[in-house]
Amino acid sequence: MIMGLSVACGPDYIRSLGHMLQDIKDSECFNEEFNQFVRNPKEAFGFDFNVQVMTSGSWSFHELISFHLSEELKQVVQNFTAFYYYGNTDRKLQWLHNRSFGVVVVNCFQEPYTLAVSTYQMAVLLMCNFVDRFTFQQPEETSINMDNLRDVLQFLLN
Repeated sequence: MIMGLSVACGPDYIRSLGHMLQDIKDSECFNEEFNQFVRNPKEAFGFDFNVQVMTSGSWSFHELISFHLSEELKQVVQNFTAFYYYGNTDRKLQWLHNRSFGVVVVNCFQEPYTLAVSTYQMAVLLMCNFVDRFTFQQPEETSINMDNLRDVLQFLLN
């Protein structure tokens, strides 16, 4: 099968695919090691946390967008960053928040709802933990650009 792909797509594609598969395997190891490093991430941070560490040359995610994390997320990102650089001093870690997602349990209705949401949506939902209502300016504190913020709020309100 690999030979067929190599003939059809070329050796550069196969090399890139190999790097991508290795990134997936390495990410599993990073997550296991980070969980041991923190001992119990769910207890330490209040939620489970997993990352996908991807080599920039193999993936087409190059768009970095400014984004202010909530305090809950900032703490775990800082911990993972410190953990990552402890063993990888020759690499640069960039967070692609616009490509990230999370699962949030919402307990403000008669029944809890589990939502799979983008990091932007999660940031706005986490703000609801601290206020009964908020103005349009408060979600702007996340630094989400206005078009994306409008989409996030529209999705959450529909």
